Amino acid sequence: LMFTNTGRVFRKRVFELPLGRRDSAGKALVNFLELRDGEKIIEMVPFRQADVTDQHHIVTTTKNGYIKRTALSEYENIRTTGLNAVVIDDDDELIAVRFTDGKQHIIMSSGDGMSIRFDENEVRPMGRQARGVRGMGLRDGDTVVAMDAVSPDAQEDLLTLCENGYGKRTSVTEYRTQSRAGLGLITIKVTERNGKVVGSLLVRSTDQLMVVTSGGKVIRTRVDEISVLGRNTQGVRIIRTDEGERVVAVARLVEGEGDSEVEGEAGPTAAGGEAIGETEGNDPGDGEPNADA
Repeated sequence: LMFTNTGRVFRKRVFELPLGRRDSAGKALVNFLELRDGEKIIEMVPFRQADVTDQHHIVTTTKNGYIKRTALSEYENIRTTGLNAVVIDDDDELIAVRFTDGKQHIIMSSGDGMSIRFDENEVRPMGRQARGVRGMGLRDGDTVVAMDAVSPDAQEDLLTLCENGYGKRTSVTEYRTQSRAGLGLITIKVTERNGKVVGSLLVRSTDQLMVVTSGGKVIRTRVDEISVLGRNTQGVRIIRTDEGERVVAVARLVEGEGDSEVEGEAGPTAAGGEAIGETEGNDPGDGEPNADA
């Protein structure tokens, strides 16, 4: 399933896509999908039809904090021109999609450094022609930048990366389960040094990261070189950016993907560096409704 920023979905069987080498450029998706002006693919969700049960759902999240859970069976008959997967307001867009089994926890993260974790069953199943419900509360000017699904007993880390190249790993066990629609917990301190959060994703120490900058650089670094720190910190430098350059995207490469060599330049404090700006005591969010530290 291929989802667009406007809330549409396309379905393709893997064998319908051209086979190429790992280092080949591939072909533009516009050659296979009837995309509209300004529309782009933001998420691809692979699954095996034989493994699908009634408990499997597609969870969608928008930048304005809305979340929806829809039975996978509603995506069985998709015409070649695509299908509406979720109703999107004019000032909103789809930013993340996950395939769940009814037993997952959802973690949503915002550009201002907040994250919220809640049981996916707090979101009742809805049809495709629905907008969804509030998943995360947002302060003025804030938007959701990432959403992921994690098992309740997971021991993974949540990696958060800011636009100026700073970030960190934090154990998901530090994010207690809350009710949906709250402001959540501080996940990283957003400061002038760090800039806004551009991405947040679940990682293991054996993974690698691929980071893309506004200057067109693609930098690869190992996750195990990034410090594991508490929530209420600024983090450390993960990559170096040039003046006027910022991080625009980050993706996870699981163990075994790509070359064993790590390309690009990682920051000098990415491996075992000290947390900059770590504080003790309560978070600044204390005292605000649903903004626990």
